[in-house]
Amino acid sequence: LKRLSEHVEPHDSRPLNLSIRTVDTHAFENPADRELFQAIKNSELPSFTVQYPKPLRLETPLQTGSINGPALAQLVDSPVRQELVRRLADGQTAVWLMLDSGLEEQDAAAADLLEKELPALTQKLKLPELTESPEDILRGALPLRLSFSLLRVSRQDEAEQALMAMLLGSEPDLATENAPLVFPVFGR
Repeated sequence: LKRLSEHVEPHDSRPLNLSIRTVDTHAFENPADRELFQAIKNSELPSFTVQYPKPLRLETPLQTGSINGPALAQLVDSPVRQELVRRLADGQTAVWLMLDSGLEEQDAAAADLLEKELPALTQKLKLPELTESPEDILRGALPLRLSFSLLRVSRQDEAEQALMAMLLGSEPDLATENAPLVFPVFGR
């Protein structure tokens, strides 16, 4: 928990968009916590549960696991997320993350289409006017520019299972989709 907290605090420089809350399973203060704990069967304590933000109204936990197991490390970091951060820190507007379907022809066709269309997007799209609003504050030193790239991820990649679970759980029908899926990841 301390290691995970280091990635979340302090707010201004935290690399993870995550908040941590501890729950005493012997004295639940919140009935929703008791229900969640009872719904998560066979959970070795101490454990963690990851949920989507409340405004998304996705009640099913994204991930649960032992706080001492490898799942916690995958939640915090992975090679694809390191590459996403590198590209966004280099000034790319968005990295288009493609989850391969496992069907080679479909995946190649989708990747080819994206590789063809992404450069065209840089010509068609216009950057928004930035204001003094907190949402418009850039956190990097690079100037804002339009730049896109494609990053492919195999659904068989063990190191990326937590990332894929986050993406596939963000909509109710994505986990059953057999086609390549594309998610634009934006930085600021």
